[in-house]
Amino acid sequence: MKFLPFLLLFLLYATCVMAQDTLHLNPLTVTAPAWSANATPDARPAATISPAELTERYYGQEPALLLARQPSVTAYTDAGSGYGYAYFRLRGIDQTRLNFTLDGVPLNEPEDQGFYFNNYADLLSSIRAVQVQPGVNVGVNGTAAYGGSVQLLSPGLGGDDYTEISAGTGSFGGYRLSAAGWRTTPQGWSHYGRLTGLGSQGYRNNSEHAARSAFLQTGRTGKKDILKLTFFGGHQANQMAWLGVRDSLLRIDPRTNVNHPDERDAFITTLTKAQYTRSLTDQTTWSTSVYHGFQNGNYDFDLDNFLEADHGFGVYNYAFRYHNVGLLSNLAYASGNWDVRTGIHAQHHNRRHTGSKDDIGELYQNTGRKSDASGFLALASSTKTLHLRAAAQMRHVSFNYSGSVILPAQNHTFLNFELAATKSLGNGKLYYRFGHTGREPTRNDLFAGEDDLLSGGDGPLLGVTDPEFVYDHELGLTGNATAFRYALNLFYLDFKDEITLNGSFGPNGLPLRSSVASSYRTGLEIQLARNLGARWEAALNGTWMRSRIEQDGTVFSPVLSPDLVVQPSLTYRKNKWFAGLDARYQSESYLDLSNEFLLENFTTLDLRAGFESGRWSIVGQLFNLANAAYATNGQLDVFGRATYHRQAGRNFWITLNYRW
Repeated sequence: MKFLPFLLLFLLYATCVMAQDTLHLNPLTVTAPAWSANATPDARPAATISPAELTERYYGQEPALLLARQPSVTAYTDAGSGYGYAYFRLRGIDQTRLNFTLDGVPLNEPEDQGFYFNNYADLLSSIRAVQVQPGVNVGVNGTAAYGGSVQLLSPGLGGDDYTEISAGTGSFGGYRLSAAGWRTTPQGWSHYGRLTGLGSQGYRNNSEHAARSAFLQTGRTGKKDILKLTFFGGHQANQMAWLGVRDSLLRIDPRTNVNHPDERDAFITTLTKAQYTRSLTDQTTWSTSVYHGFQNGNYDFDLDNFLEADHGFGVYNYAFRYHNVGLLSNLAYASGNWDVRTGIHAQHHNRRHTGSKDDIGELYQNTGRKSDASGFLALASSTKTLHLRAAAQMRHVSFNYSGSVILPAQNHTFLNFELAATKSLGNGKLYYRFGHTGREPTRNDLFAGEDDLLSGGDGPLLGVTDPEFVYDHELGLTGNATAFRYALNLFYLDFKDEITLNGSFGPNGLPLRSSVASSYRTGLEIQLARNLGARWEAALNGTWMRSRIEQDGTVFSPVLSPDLVVQPSLTYRKNKWFAGLDARYQSESYLDLSNEFLLENFTTLDLRAGFESGRWSIVGQLFNLANAAYATNGQLDVFGRATYHRQAGRNFWITLNYRW
């Protein structure tokens, strides 16, 4: 472990070394279609995962672990290894406060506003671009992009026919089998499909995971229009491993899992969408999508195990079934120096909740219904050196509840906006962006962690009821010289009534949040890359952040928000070979709002290498070379004790791919 800080310093120094050749870092540029207000060319703090990065680093693992290579992202998995439930935070902000879309279609589950890649195993194998944008984004649909957004683009149409088979295996009984094919017809139709099966026993004891998924797409490109039909979905089953483990138990066995072995879950989740885009004139494009999301599944919760005592409560089961339907329609006009985009989105979500107990049967059933409607307008004007942009969104949400306790409709209306200016400076751009958005509480926040709303005597017993708001300032400089690429971004997030994690779990196993009156997050994000000759490339990304909450005259730090994350990498390429070394340092953070318990800092080092020969390619990865003992997440248990999510020691993965 002692040599790792020196390696970090070396790689940091390497990014500043003079180079002679053209930079090999060529990330895929996301060209947003008419459904997005982001198509205007203002420089904004966004990180794009390139096809080369997907080839070298992605093996079907939970995408949260891949996203953790981007600035300001922290991640962990329940099972401690690459498969199973995984979660990430952007600038310390959890997934329920981030927006996820595919081709503009919202992916977040509307009631509790989260999105879990675990429900769509191997999704990134069928995605042509991933863009992570920290900060407010009013040009996206569905759940508010309060802390940021993750935008996915489905495969394009056209191209060469191929068939591909991929097989992988790794530590802890991990496996992945995938088959994909692409066909085009003389009539202009394109057909794509991928089927995947994967699984793992998990690093932690009794944390196995098994999943099957499908991604199917067909479409046709005409002279003036495009029709695209997309379906993807999956079935996944897990042994539960969401509980953290006390340090005293980890010292005895670092693979300890305190969840009961019989606690399991199983979910089927699908999304079907149809998208039609037409060029009305040379300057005007219209695009409309309709979609339907579906989920059916359940998970077990052993309350006696959670309380660490045999009270005779037994095992509870929480079952969910939802339908989610929506429509979005957008119009884009570009002429001369002007770019105008406008659009609407409407969504209705119906989710049935059923609670039962193994020895009794059904205990309750309730239904949540949530409607979401929004419209946006974005205006942009450009000259050779100056780009100005303004965007506004009106969003209205309504939540209605049917259960044993009467709850009045919860209605919220938000006016969100962004203002941005970008100045070209030779090979670089200087930008400033200011945005504001509001966000309603999740169902879990509103119900104080209960799945079935409780009565408080005179009315329902409610938790957080007020929305939260943020003012977002982003100031940055980006550039791409011959051998050096850089992006520097200063941010300041000023919150009002922030709904933030408090470090505890509620009675249904979901994390609890509290509303705080005044808080902020500020910091610097950097992305650097430089060629070190014809075959070597060094890169560095990292974040320095300061986060504070003020409540009742006391100032403290929010949970799970490290001040410093540094990620250097060094890559060597020669002909069909590549090899790379990736390091990560993450500073300490707090597990609780009282700032009593710490998640310790850690440093990890990973190795990747690959070879391609004709139709064959092979990629191998060795993780945590130094076998560091570290945890990337934690919380307080029901007794107020610190618990941790230990991640795997030294482990490997190898993937073999054949395409013809």
